[in-house]
Amino acid sequence: MTVVIAGGGDIAYLLASSLARDEDVFVVVPTEMDRGRFENLDLQITVGPAASRTTLNHVGLSDGDTFIACADSDERNIIACLAARGRSKATTYCFISQDEHHESFNDPEQTTLEEVIDHLIWPQWSLAREIARIVLEPRALDVENFHRGRIWLMEYRLPADSPLCGPTLAAAPLPGNTLVVSRVRNGELIIPRGQDRLEAGDKVLFMGRRTALRQVAKQFFAAPETVVRSVTIIGAGRTGRLLAQELTRGLWPEVRIIEVSRRRCEDIAGQVGRAIVFCGDGTDLKVLEEVGVARSDALVAMAGDDQTNLLCSLIAKQLGIPKVVTGVSQDTSSALFERVGIDVTLNARAAAIAEVLHQIQAPRLEYRATLEDGRAEVVEVAVPPDFETTRLREMDMPTGVIVGAVLRQYNTIVPGGDDDVRPGDRLLVVATPEGAETVGPAFGLTPDDR
Repeated sequence: MTVVIAGGGDIAYLLASSLARDEDVFVVVPTEMDRGRFENLDLQITVGPAASRTTLNHVGLSDGDTFIACADSDERNIIACLAARGRSKATTYCFISQDEHHESFNDPEQTTLEEVIDHLIWPQWSLAREIARIVLEPRALDVENFHRGRIWLMEYRLPADSPLCGPTLAAAPLPGNTLVVSRVRNGELIIPRGQDRLEAGDKVLFMGRRTALRQVAKQFFAAPETVVRSVTIIGAGRTGRLLAQELTRGLWPEVRIIEVSRRRCEDIAGQVGRAIVFCGDGTDLKVLEEVGVARSDALVAMAGDDQTNLLCSLIAKQLGIPKVVTGVSQDTSSALFERVGIDVTLNARAAAIAEVLHQIQAPRLEYRATLEDGRAEVVEVAVPPDFETTRLREMDMPTGVIVGAVLRQYNTIVPGGDDDVRPGDRLLVVATPEGAETVGPAFGLTPDDR
């Protein structure tokens, strides 16, 4: 299989550098100036418009190949994917950033892009939805849910006086229908086993039913039962606006947006639901005091650049805001922000790239979510019909892999060692990137299984 990447920017480079180690990669860059950054990689490069017949003939795109359009222009990406599909049955990935293109992709009243583009990737929208889930769960550092809420993931940082510190996980006083599926300590993530122990300061990821995880939050992390009532968003760029729309779908929370650009404030006034827009500098203490930011239950810093986001976040921590979520654009920023006490850092580009890489590199598994900046992921496995029913404790489970949930028809099981895996089950598996490569064979999947 050949992977053709159309684009000369950061996304194209990060995809190319990850894929070139194991795949045949052909990069199509728009100008000669873009060629240089790719020349240190083991791949082929051509210069020209990705949608042209000459370019596609040169790269030799054919059925079974993968075509990724990730230029800075939505229109160029869409046209490039249409041209690629007009030539072959290659699997297409199209990066977008504009609302109207997402709406066209999902419009039931017309022939949609979905019929010719296999995967539409909108990083800002995915990030906004992820932030909304995190913000609305008090004290949680990460939140995901699967199969329409049948199973949830929630991450917390373990306090020093927690009763979960000390005993092995097998003996930990956790409520039923919950499971510890990962922990991060000093920047290192592991998938734990029953004999492992947790320590103060660990970031611990729990999987289970939502009612059980709410009990975990209340019992071990002093999470209040009340709803999150007030959220402040610093920055009204595309992600900030989408986040405001997402948060204002229900009755709560009250949402304030602080944006330094008066023109942008005027442009978005009718696009952010019932959110209130304030024009001002999110790093100005006088502005923050006038807006009443200190009364917020959560603050989201999406001001544009990492330095401004960091300053906004540190001010929010000094004001005593319980939860601070910060957007980062540089891959190295997340670890630094966490070291200075920022609760949650999120990178839209990194999450989108991880999603594409997983779908290309592990086609036998269904990608569900990326965790901890790609250090772990959630995949779904369909157990084949010829699999022999086996108890989990009797399986030779690979290192870096844990079964977090078993979906069996209408039943949802958060498994222990005595639970079994049966033919036809669907498993939600948490794995490290290395462990994910062993998941398929562990459950009897062959390279031809899908």
